[in-house]
Amino acid sequence: MRRSVCSSLYLLAGVLALGAAEAQAATCNQVHDATQQVTEAATRHVVEAITRHLVGSAIADTAGGEDSVGSGHPNVRMRIGVGDHDIVNVEVQDHDDVKQADYVRFGENIDIGPDEHLSGDVVAIGGNVTVAGKIDGDCVSIGGNVNLKDGAEVEGDVVCMGGTLTLGDSVKVGSDAVSLWGRLKSSPSSKVYGHSSEVGVGRAFHPVGVFNQHQGAGSRVLGFIGRIVWVLLLVGMGLLAFSVFPGRMRRLADTVHQRGLVTFLAGMAGWILWLPAVVLLCITLVGIPVAILFIVFTPIMALLGYLAVAEIVGKRMVERLNFAPVTGTKIMLVGVVSLEAAVLLGKFLGFIGSFLHYFGMLLAVLGWSVIFVAVTMGFGAFLLTRFRNAAEPPIEAPALVPPAPPSPQTYSVSGG
Repeated sequence: MRRSVCSSLYLLAGVLALGAAEAQAATCNQVHDATQQVTEAATRHVVEAITRHLVGSAIADTAGGEDSVGSGHPNVRMRIGVGDHDIVNVEVQDHDDVKQADYVRFGENIDIGPDEHLSGDVVAIGGNVTVAGKIDGDCVSIGGNVNLKDGAEVEGDVVCMGGTLTLGDSVKVGSDAVSLWGRLKSSPSSKVYGHSSEVGVGRAFHPVGVFNQHQGAGSRVLGFIGRIVWVLLLVGMGLLAFSVFPGRMRRLADTVHQRGLVTFLAGMAGWILWLPAVVLLCITLVGIPVAILFIVFTPIMALLGYLAVAEIVGKRMVERLNFAPVTGTKIMLVGVVSLEAAVLLGKFLGFIGSFLHYFGMLLAVLGWSVIFVAVTMGFGAFLLTRFRNAAEPPIEAPALVPPAPPSPQTYSVSGG
């Protein structure tokens, strides 16, 4: 069962890449290529997860003995234990000095020397991966950097999530090279036979033209127009959310309004504990579907919380500016534009260029900081309320009115 950890992490990286690629609105061609790339990688890793689990279970059933045991073949050795924090290492030493091994490290760095040749996969969680030799499988780092030194070769995919992916001179990557929520630095002499792309936060800045003075005017225009389209989409999604879930969205907005600091702290705690929770869920086969659902619904939770914050901001702005008549569309439009204004202005100044580029850079940093705070507060409010409906006031029973006393009867007595 533990042999499925490595494969589950590949599936996790593929699903995250798919969600991040769909969130980008840079250009149609770039989004299509990134989506196709991560979809193919995720499908391939699903097949690998099933195959490796079956093979790993078969080897574990036939192996017995102490910490390091033989498998019946003189060139095969299997290691199960804590040792150097290995989960399961199956090594095959053939006559060509090619070592077959799957390396998984938690909180440690992995270094592959120039004379080493591995036919398995290399995964580091919370650590860096440095490769100077050759890897026939995939190379993955979650929460660390991947550095392929000069002349290094990786036959499979190279995935770096939350770090910097560096491709040195004469590096060869047989499949895709993807940097998720990070940066990709590649030498002109490096060769990637698949797709090479940045997906996530690191990529979101480039189409703007704010942080890259040498970017073409066409990309800057597309980045600015793409951001305007994204703002309009946010307004539409906000109106839809408040019409479909009026009570739940109202409770989110009220929680942010009444407990702003608490929601921000809860959101920060959620971001910090998110990756450890996913990794712990992926350790068992039962928790893998839960982890996948958690990954898929996290952007939805953050988006709904962000729209609730936008509604609060829009309502305050409309009241202060005395925009009449007050409508839901006007409130959501003003709220979203207020939160996205600094980023939009930064993109516009970056498009103009010249010395305004530096002012655009400062505005972009300010704008992304505002968006991060708003998303974190909304995410924290979602965690606190669990998207439950607003509590309805109790129904008061009608007051019981005592019956009126009977009216006294009068009798007349007549004399006979």
